[in-house]
Amino acid sequence: MNQQIWKNVGRWLVAIVVCVSGLMVAFVALMFAVIVVPRTCIRWADAIHFHMPADIFVSLLSLLAVAAGIAVWAVPSVFAIGFALDMPVRSRWRWGFSVCLLLTAVLRWFAPSAASTFAPHIFILASGAVLIGGIVWSFRHLRGPRIHFLANVAALFVLTLPCWIAFAIAPPQPPTARKLWSVTLQKNTWLAMNTGSESNATRQAVFAGDRILVVFDAGYPRYQGKQPISTYRLVSLDVKTGSIKNSVEFTGRWGNMPTLYATNDGHAILDDGSVTSLNPDLTTALPQSTFSHGRVEHMSPDGSTFAWETFPGTTLIDSRSLMPLGKPLNESLPSSVSRQAVVTGNHLWIREYPNDHSFITLTDESGQHLIFHSRDFCAGQPEFLTNETIYLTGCGTIRILGVQGRILREAPFYEGWGPFAGVSQNGKRFALHRSEERGDPEVLLYEHFVIYDVDTLAPVSIVRISELPEHQSWSAFSPDGHLFVAGSPDDLTLYQLP
Repeated sequence: MNQQIWKNVGRWLVAIVVCVSGLMVAFVALMFAVIVVPRTCIRWADAIHFHMPADIFVSLLSLLAVAAGIAVWAVPSVFAIGFALDMPVRSRWRWGFSVCLLLTAVLRWFAPSAASTFAPHIFILASGAVLIGGIVWSFRHLRGPRIHFLANVAALFVLTLPCWIAFAIAPPQPPTARKLWSVTLQKNTWLAMNTGSESNATRQAVFAGDRILVVFDAGYPRYQGKQPISTYRLVSLDVKTGSIKNSVEFTGRWGNMPTLYATNDGHAILDDGSVTSLNPDLTTALPQSTFSHGRVEHMSPDGSTFAWETFPGTTLIDSRSLMPLGKPLNESLPSSVSRQAVVTGNHLWIREYPNDHSFITLTDESGQHLIFHSRDFCAGQPEFLTNETIYLTGCGTIRILGVQGRILREAPFYEGWGPFAGVSQNGKRFALHRSEERGDPEVLLYEHFVIYDVDTLAPVSIVRISELPEHQSWSAFSPDGHLFVAGSPDDLTLYQLP
C-alpha cells in the first residue's frame, strides 16, 4: 500500500516539474514563434512565388505560431498529468490539443493586436463554444474519442476562419516588380544609422542622369575630442549594371546623416550641413551654399525647388541656381513643398472648426489657406505629387486634392495603411510603404512597397524586399516612374515596374 502511495506521489511530482519547467520553455518558444516563424515563412513564400496579402499571411502564421508555442507547454503538461492519472495515451493527446486551443483563444481575446483585424472576438467565442460543446458531447456519446478529436479540428478551423475569409475577399495581388540587379555596398555594418529613419528613407538614394547616387554611414563612429565623428560614403552607381562608378568618403558629426535630393536637370543636391549640387559622377556642379541657420528637408516632386526652413518661415530655393525664389513664406515646418507653395497638417484652424481633427494648410506668397479639413483622426501628412496636386490619406482612403482643396480622386487602400515612400518626377506614380515589426527591440517581419498609378489610384506593382533592413529600406523612383530602387547597404536592388 505504501509503495503505491509513493508511486502516485512520484508521478505527481514529475507532473509538477514538467508543468513548471515547460512554462519557461514555452515562453522562449512563443518569442521565437511570433517573430522568426512568420519572417521565415514569408521569405519561403516569396521564394516559391506564393503571394498571399502580407497582413493576412502574418495573421494566420502568428495564430498558428502562438498555438504551437503554447503547445510546447500544454501538451507535455497534459501528458504528465495524464501519466499521474493513468490516462490512455490517445486521450492525453486529445486533451493536450484541447488545452492548447483554449489557451490560444484566451490569449487572442486579450491580445487583439496580435490577432490583427482579421480575428474578431465573435470567431474566438465560436471556436471556444465548438470545442467545449464537442467535449461535453463526447462524454455522452459512444464515439466520444472521435467526437473529441473532431471538436479539436473544428475549433482550430473556426479560429483561423477569419484569415481564410479575408484571403478570399482580398483584391488580386498586383504584379511583382522585376529585379534588374542587386549590389551590396557594405555588409552588416551600422544598419540602424543607414535605414533606421523613416523620414530619411526617401533621401538616401536618388536617380541622377544615368546614375543612382546613394549616401550612407560607412562604419562605426570615432571620437575627435569629445565629439563622435562618422565616416560617410557617397557612391555613384551605373543604372544599367549597378556597378560602382565613383565613390567619395567624408567625415561628419555622428548622427547627422547626409541626405540627397534629385533635381529636374539630372543633378542631385547633397545636404551635409552645406548644400552642394552634384553631377552624376559626384563632381561639384555649383559652388557650395551654406545657409546661416535652419535646415533643408524637402524637395518638390518635379525636382525644381527645395525648402530652406529658416525658423520662423520657409524660403523656397531654386535647385539649379541654389538661389531664393520670391519672399519667405510664413510656415516653419512644412510636410511637402512645390514650386510655389508648401503644405502642412497643422491645427491652426481648430478654433473655427472645433469638431474637426485634420487640417491641411497651403502657404504661398499670398498667405496661409485652409484647403481641407475633416473629422478623421487618422489623416496622414499631405504630400505634393505635382505642383498642382496633393496626396492625402485618412481612415482607409487615399485622396488626391487640387491646390484649391477640391477632391479630384479618392480610393480605398489596397492593403492597409503605409507611409508615403516617394513620387516620380513626372507625377504619374507614387509608392506607399508596408511593413510589420515585432519584438523588443523591434524586428521586421516583412517589407513591401506598393506602387500606385496617380490617375487611377490603382496599385500597378508591388516591390517585395527579400533582404530586410533594420527598420525601413531606402526608396526612389526614376524620373519617368519606370524604375524603382529600394534596399539598404546590405542589398540595394533596382526594379523594373510594369
